[in-house]
Amino acid sequence: RGFLYMQDPHSDWFFVKTYAYVDDEALNFLELDSIVNSDLSVAPAASHISLSQASVSLSSPDRYEFELSWSAGAASGAREGKSCSLIFRSDTWRGLHAWVNGLQMILPLARSRASSKTARRQKNGERKASRPSVEMAVWARDQAAANSIARAAAQSHVSEMIRELTGQPSGARGEAKLKDLLDKIAAMLDTASAVESCWLAQIFRETKGALGKLVDALSSSDEKVVQLSLYMLGTLSSRVVDKYAGETKQVLQRLGAFRRVVDLLWSENADTVYFAAGSAQKMCNHKEDALLIRSSGADMRLQTLLASKDTPQHIMHVAQGCLEHMKRFLGEPDAPTPQVRAKATHGAAQISACCNDEVR
Repeated sequence: RGFLYMQDPHSDWFFVKTYAYVDDEALNFLELDSIVNSDLSVAPAASHISLSQASVSLSSPDRYEFELSWSAGAASGAREGKSCSLIFRSDTWRGLHAWVNGLQMILPLARSRASSKTARRQKNGERKASRPSVEMAVWARDQAAANSIARAAAQSHVSEMIRELTGQPSGARGEAKLKDLLDKIAAMLDTASAVESCWLAQIFRETKGALGKLVDALSSSDEKVVQLSLYMLGTLSSRVVDKYAGETKQVLQRLGAFRRVVDLLWSENADTVYFAAGSAQKMCNHKEDALLIRSSGADMRLQTLLASKDTPQHIMHVAQGCLEHMKRFLGEPDAPTPQVRAKATHGAAQISACCNDEVR
């Protein structure tokens, strides 16, 4: 589940952002929500795609695109339906990998269940099932129990990783391990469901020194460590990711994290500036934070980025968002700013999906 960009079948360039997810109970359908653009030439039936007769393939790996093909008659019980296909684009290679491999695992299950259901109906002489079978009820019960066990095991594993992260010593050897752990935990955040994101953020709050370790990592000489720390600080501070993000922001405020993040807006590394602007936008929680942006001159730094023709568009996008967020806290009207149109994809940062609160 997560946000994807769906291509209009009648256009090579027009994509619309949509939230896609596989139904949790039977894993038989791919649901597409938030298809609100009236110009999109996709039939409403495409928002509820049966996976029992679907296939998935990479269509353009360099653009993070994959194609989903299916028979439109599968959902209505027709033997032969209209062949349909859609192109989807992910923000990152990691996202493309998760969707393609995840669907390739789920499709055989969906086909197997559809075949078993058809065989039972034919055996009983029924065209429609009047109620869920006992076998399905037992399967659902066992599946729920298995999910509960898997969730507990995952939480234990994440807790151990965060404790290991917190205990990493300084120095080259400790920093190499720190980067590896940050990368793994960031990948979990990048692909986590809403429930998983909440308990992952809770583990960070409850593990002594964990959030402080992220703040300390902002001083690392390794730009990758700094960027991963910025990404995680911003993500954990987002209410879209964690409904209790306010509690995380309170801890970070006591640690002086916001000033450390704002200082990185002057970094010479473009990716670091990108993550710093996105994190500053999410961590700005009070009028005092907005005043810090102004008093430090960070607002002028952001304006300079917006005015420069050499600034990449994805950096302009988060810089504008950070400025607008600051002005809302200060009660100022939004000044005219350059029009920024977010691209569906960009390659400047490995993990980009969570740098705007619109995402997820």
